[in-house]
Amino acid sequence: MILRTDGVTKRFGGLTAVNKVTLRVEEGQIHSIIGPNGAGKTTLFNMLTGEIPVSDGEIYFREKKVTGLKPYQIAKARIGRSFQQNKLFGNLTVLENVRLAEHAHHRGHFNFTRHFLSFTEPVEKAWQVLEELGITDIAAKQAGELPHGQQRTLEVALALAADPLLLLLDEPTSGMSPDDSVRMVRLLRKIGKRLTMLVIEHNMNLVMSISSVITVLQQGTVIACGKPSEVEKDKEVRKAYLGGHV
Repeated sequence: MILRTDGVTKRFGGLTAVNKVTLRVEEGQIHSIIGPNGAGKTTLFNMLTGEIPVSDGEIYFREKKVTGLKPYQIAKARIGRSFQQNKLFGNLTVLENVRLAEHAHHRGHFNFTRHFLSFTEPVEKAWQVLEELGITDIAAKQAGELPHGQQRTLEVALALAADPLLLLLDEPTSGMSPDDSVRMVRLLRKIGKRLTMLVIEHNMNLVMSISSVITVLQQGTVIACGKPSEVEKDKEVRKAYLGGHV
């Protein structure tokens, strides 16, 4: 078990956005989280990565409690994350974006007596990430000039720059064309061969094709969890999310 939550809850005043969620993510799996808009999926991610504090419950990564840690501490523990909205340096190249992300996790990066170009290891690792994702051909292009599909792929590259053991992806195919979505599916399958992934996604074809396990949230509460074939047949899921008539 690489990640587990015990009764994780988030309250915003009188609103309970996430209610006593217990999650189990096994190492080597692609575990997807689905649910209607407002189900609490991104709020759950924000707690897992320290973006917002937990109201109740505990979070464990590799059996070490990480509840209450800051985002940089979570990243240092080797949890990487992409966001729903692109968070890129639009005026920098693709390579520079990934190099900066690599540099942030490089030992000695706060040594201001050294010129940044003397740090060769972050550049080398950035190239390795671009090679893995198959985007070395756009390394010199400015991030802000890329089409949306390539920007989403660059977001994944930034998450991989932290050298994570667990990769959290928040709607990786959001706003993508069908062709770009197909490419992203192939990419996630490739990454999933070496990393554990936790994915929020609305593209049900993607979810059903890549997931080992699916957890379904409705109004902040887990209503189902299991293999894709099991979740697809679940009556509560079909009522709440898949639009089935049971």
